[in-house]
Amino acid sequence: MTSPLNQIFYGPPGTGKTYNVSLEAEKIVNFNVSSRVGSLDLIDKFDRILKAIRKRYSTREFNAKNDSVYRNDRAIMWMLGYIIRNEPNSKNKLTVSEAEKLNFPKAPSNWAQRSQLISHFKLVDDWRNKTLELNANGIALKELVKKNHLVDKIIEWDEDCPEEVCDYYVSILQNQKLEDFTPVLKTFFCALNMLINGQLYKQNNEDRIPSDEEWKTAKKYFDLNPNITKLKWIGHIGRILQGLRLVELNKNEIQEKQFYEMTKTGKKLVNHIINNWVEDYPNIFKPNYEYDTAVELGLIHFVTFHQSYSYEEFIEGIRPNLNDTNQLNYELVDGIFKSICTKAKYDRKNNYVIIIDEINRGNISKIFGELITLIEPTKRLYSEPKENPQSVTLPYSKSFFSVPNNVYIIGTMNTADRSITSIDSALRRRFSFKEFLPMPSLIKEKVLHDGQTVVLSDVLTVINKRIEYLLDKDHLIGHSYFMKIKTWDDLCETMNNNIIPLLQEYFYNDWEKIALVMGDTDSFKKNDDEKIVIKNKFPSHELFKKDYFGEDIDLYFLNNDLTSGNYQKFSVQFFLKGFK
Repeated sequence: MTSPLNQIFYGPPGTGKTYNVSLEAEKIVNFNVSSRVGSLDLIDKFDRILKAIRKRYSTREFNAKNDSVYRNDRAIMWMLGYIIRNEPNSKNKLTVSEAEKLNFPKAPSNWAQRSQLISHFKLVDDWRNKTLELNANGIALKELVKKNHLVDKIIEWDEDCPEEVCDYYVSILQNQKLEDFTPVLKTFFCALNMLINGQLYKQNNEDRIPSDEEWKTAKKYFDLNPNITKLKWIGHIGRILQGLRLVELNKNEIQEKQFYEMTKTGKKLVNHIINNWVEDYPNIFKPNYEYDTAVELGLIHFVTFHQSYSYEEFIEGIRPNLNDTNQLNYELVDGIFKSICTKAKYDRKNNYVIIIDEINRGNISKIFGELITLIEPTKRLYSEPKENPQSVTLPYSKSFFSVPNNVYIIGTMNTADRSITSIDSALRRRFSFKEFLPMPSLIKEKVLHDGQTVVLSDVLTVINKRIEYLLDKDHLIGHSYFMKIKTWDDLCETMNNNIIPLLQEYFYNDWEKIALVMGDTDSFKKNDDEKIVIKNKFPSHELFKKDYFGEDIDLYFLNNDLTSGNYQKFSVQFFLKGFK
């Protein structure tokens, strides 16, 4: 099974473009998984867990930041110890001034780092306060520490975490829910995924510059913010996991790195996490992806183009941002398409789809920029056969950028808004086009009213023939407007709220042509109560008396029974006489 890498579904409104694009996207993301037999293995399951986490928490706040957040694995224990030692302490609080009396380091960064970590592990609710107050989780851990007389031990903690406390933290990871992550917990889960795949390591020379291969590995498993310059924090996370008895360090050195391996406790934790998620989120573990699940896992992305949509939103751009201290700064941010390509580049076993709704409404040349060349199938990364160029230098970041051949682009365009010929010719050459026309044969319903039968497929067929004659086939009316009609009221509601407004837009309120489409002209021999568009001639002397003697004019108005919602009084003869 194959599908074009770039395609556009086009046609009039209501012809099923959105419905079919969902089916196409679902088919594409299942190309590489449809051949799998039996249940997913442990690596596949944990990979899906991480996809769900990274999709849900993809903002800058939840991305890996820098070394300072991870460099002190004991800080969270120390902070808890200081709070507990502040006795008598029935209020479970600690302020900066109280901490200073307890020989707490006075540097503001130490308070911030330690209180931030204790918040990320959900022992306090807001680390930014000058007063830290333990929540229910924190109080439970405090009682555990006091019960086992561990206060002094955790303040002087220099090696492994006390076993009782270690078990408590493992239980936090084990029972973590998708709806309640913190940035540090997200990073820990990313590190666990890296560990399961055998790639979690510690740099023996921590201050050395990471290699290109190490950056690629880090980007595969973590979402990185632009300010990160070193990767030694990965080893720091490994050290924390080692302190929790989840991993052990292999003494063999490979290219200045030592790799972590899971202990029995670590394997038990991973299996507990998977079992809990299988129970709570069963849809993400089905062998084949459903559309909604693929969206949840970040394999399918949906975006709508409009006149203000820009290259900076799609590829990359400089945007204002509030940092952790609420100061305004500017940073380079990846757009949605660049983010998708980055993930797809390091996840070649999965296909990724970006659906661009209303693709013809944006300034395509401006939005796509250099992508016009890169999206060609033979100019993509990993493409066979290859044609240059496979990468370009982006103007903001000055970095190389490629579009992998496992990223599919599906655009939709409403031909009632703009003809396909108005699309940039460079883009037309690079896309396959699939037309969606009205299909009256899909409408099986018939409506009964006053003993008469209205055949809906006939109504749509006649309306579209008249529109195509008076206008063109780009402005036909799709069958989906009629697919949900079951009753007479449904039919009248559709005519009133959907069909008439569309015709007003199509014909720019030229009521004479709208009346022709509706069969409301004299030739159909209808009474006024059997019409939707009613014409009355107004002599000029009736309007202006003797002050003006111009030509008599035709004024049109809509049937009041229809527009007021009084559908039971509206005549069924409108359909029987007008759409034979």
